[in-house]
Amino acid sequence: MIKIILFDFDGVLALQDKYYAEHYCHVNGLDHTDWLAFWLNDFQDCLLGKTDCKQVMQKFFQSLALDIDIEAYFKDWFDYEYNLNTELFELIDKIRRASIKTYIASNQEQYKHEFFHDQPELTSHFDQIFTSSSLGHKKPEPQFWLKILETLNLQPHEVLFIDDTPKIVEAAQKLGIQSHHYTNFAEAQNWLKQHLDFTI
Repeated sequence: MIKIILFDFDGVLALQDKYYAEHYCHVNGLDHTDWLAFWLNDFQDCLLGKTDCKQVMQKFFQSLALDIDIEAYFKDWFDYEYNLNTELFELIDKIRRASIKTYIASNQEQYKHEFFHDQPELTSHFDQIFTSSSLGHKKPEPQFWLKILETLNLQPHEVLFIDDTPKIVEAAQKLGIQSHHYTNFAEAQNWLKQHLDFTI
């Protein structure tokens, strides 16, 4: 019996054509390739909660001789990527009315984690928010899901998981968690109908 559903945030619960960093570079005439090494390297420790993301990004901006207000950057970043998937949220309302608990399971640094907890739309739709920075592990590391299962005292077969990244979906499936690669709302809705024993 399915007891909970885990939802990724970026690309599932929130939709955007591009991430804010790419958008910022485009608007300000900056070469986005200069930023890629940062996201693939230094930023990864931020995702694990090992380093303070604002401090790390401030040093990165300084290395590029960019005079960027870090607080304004973070505010614009979070606001830009907070484009909620309203169809999915309406479906989550129906799921919760059937006593299935819902959770966010996302790779996020500590300030985004705090931002999530300040959003009523999220705290009213999800029983708990799990992020890589709060767990100390990031998807697709098995420990990411294992810590969630341990916290909630659940077995893998009692959990559904939805994410927009194939390798992450595959990693969860290897643990025995029934998982769906999100590409659009209609397919996700049909998949959930197949795995839940009530009409949605």
